Amino acid sequence: MNWGEVTGLLTVVGALLGVGHKIISELRANSHKNNQIMEDLAEVKSGVSEIQESALKNSSGLKTLHSYRLAHDMKADIMRGYTTLDRKLAMAKLFESYKNLGGNGEIESLYHEFSELPLKEEDHETK
Repeated sequence: MNWGEVTGLLTVVGALLGVGHKIISELRANSHKNNQIMEDLAEVKSGVSEIQESALKNSSGLKTLHSYRLAHDMKADIMRGYTTLDRKLAMAKLFESYKNLGGNGEIESLYHEFSELPLKEEDHETK
């Protein structure tokens, strides 16, 4: 092998080493980016979990408030012996929301009793 061939071979090896180094550098950069994406994704998942937990607590609290309001208002009308159209419509909306939140049981029985009440005009003088 003469010096020209050795020089040519060293040039090719140098070029290959340069390309290999560039590839390795890009792989490291991509690996770093992937690690950062995974960390960001873990933070997002944690945030979503916190939001879901908060939503469950809010739903539970809202269901409790609906239950109280429905029981309070419907019992008052049952004791009075009648209801008004406006209250019947309001209770129907509130009861539907309560059911959508997973409510049932005692309030449902009370609602059926309330639904059977006769309707009377609102007495505007007592308002």
